[in-house]
Amino acid sequence: MGELTVKTFNGAKWSLAGNVTTALVSFIVGIVLARILSVEQYGFLGMIAIFIAISTIFIDSGFSNALIRKKEVSEKDYNTIFYFNIAISFFFFILMFFLAVPIAHFYNQPLLVPVTRVFAITLIINALGLVQVVVFTRRVDFKTQAWVNMISTLFGGVIAIFLALKGFGVWSLVWQQIIKQTINTLLIWIFCSWRPVSPFSPGAFSRESFKDLFGFGSKLLASGLLGTLFDNAAYIIIGKVYSPTQLGLYTRGEQFPNFLSTNFSYAVQRATFPTLSTMQDDKSRLKGAFVRVFRSVLLVSVSLCLFLAAIAKPLIISLLGVKWGGAVIYLQLLCFIAVFFPLHAINLNVLQVKGRSDWILGAEFIKRGMSAIPIVIGIFVSIKAMLIAMIIVSILSLYVNCWGENKLLGYSFWEEMRDFLPVFGIAFIIALIIFSVQFLPVNCYMQLAIQVIGGCALFHFIYTWIKQPQYIELKELALSYLKKNKNNEKVEQ
Repeated sequence: MGELTVKTFNGAKWSLAGNVTTALVSFIVGIVLARILSVEQYGFLGMIAIFIAISTIFIDSGFSNALIRKKEVSEKDYNTIFYFNIAISFFFFILMFFLAVPIAHFYNQPLLVPVTRVFAITLIINALGLVQVVVFTRRVDFKTQAWVNMISTLFGGVIAIFLALKGFGVWSLVWQQIIKQTINTLLIWIFCSWRPVSPFSPGAFSRESFKDLFGFGSKLLASGLLGTLFDNAAYIIIGKVYSPTQLGLYTRGEQFPNFLSTNFSYAVQRATFPTLSTMQDDKSRLKGAFVRVFRSVLLVSVSLCLFLAAIAKPLIISLLGVKWGGAVIYLQLLCFIAVFFPLHAINLNVLQVKGRSDWILGAEFIKRGMSAIPIVIGIFVSIKAMLIAMIIVSILSLYVNCWGENKLLGYSFWEEMRDFLPVFGIAFIIALIIFSVQFLPVNCYMQLAIQVIGGCALFHFIYTWIKQPQYIELKELALSYLKKNKNNEKVEQ
């Protein structure tokens, strides 16, 4: 078993566990809320999602990754970024307050005025804890973050369900996020020993630190801004051109692949970035580490997304109800897009590790130029056609991301495809077998049970039978970790 795999696994286990647990809590809360609220009410928050996302990008401005990547971080660095985050968050809160009326007029939804203004409070709350999260990440302390995220998500979810039952409608979703972010920030401050100096202290803001970190972070800001604009463009198109109901169906369909792939991508990116950063000056070692991580991430991402696409119909009907049936096709198409999320993340990690944020920005311009095509298709054709076009763009975007990584490490797009296609082909055949279960003359609950239990067994049997190397390695690693924990429990007893 490779040393890098073990090291990455140890770094990722709490990050992944935290993300999965938090996402699971959100997932369960979302199911309960979906049965209480109307499809249209879910569409309202989707209408302002892009404005909140853009504000969040500016508040961070790429400084979090700049701090994580930096070998030696001073107190001046931390304080400078802390007060920058706070100042920008207040600016965007005020901006969102005044933009609330134009946003509501754009969508012809008057309720969006108070919703936007109240929801914008989360920008300030979130900014207060960004530097503390960086401190934990640099220490590779994902355990504390996992507990904090899980507790805050649980409290926010419980309050949201209570408010939804009391008839608060879309406001239950708004207060869910406010309470979640507030508890998250409070706990982060409690568990993190770092504290900013007084804002009136001479060390509260350093121009030198800002200039040094912004040199790297500004490229990530620009690329993140481009990515956010295009990634959230679907919300604007569906909310404006179609209806809040269609947007509600889309956001529910998106929830399922996001639960798997996006959280998995985020966990992998957070865990591998500090690990790969330690190898940034050793090209051969970095390449070997990247290839091993890429193949493992590839196997998990493809298997999970295709499995989810196969069980989409009975899953949505069983959990959310018949009224959400229109979300099935969106979920399935989004799964084929989500397959590539972790692959994009791990490729971009290499560019960040090597300090080539300028290449990341250049790649974003190219990718987002291509992303304009699905937007046009969405406006003039249909939502389904837009998603199919987005699948094609995802493949082309992977080629663009691989260009810089190939220049730095010598691992090309075609080599990645050589690893990708066999894994995808096998997983696709298994997914088709699982998908065929829905034609059995049994109710949706029985279909889902057969698909989940039988599907997991089928994946395990075939991957073990063909001796899929990454599956065998990950299984052995997981078993050794469980055995180690069991032995530790015995010693403690």
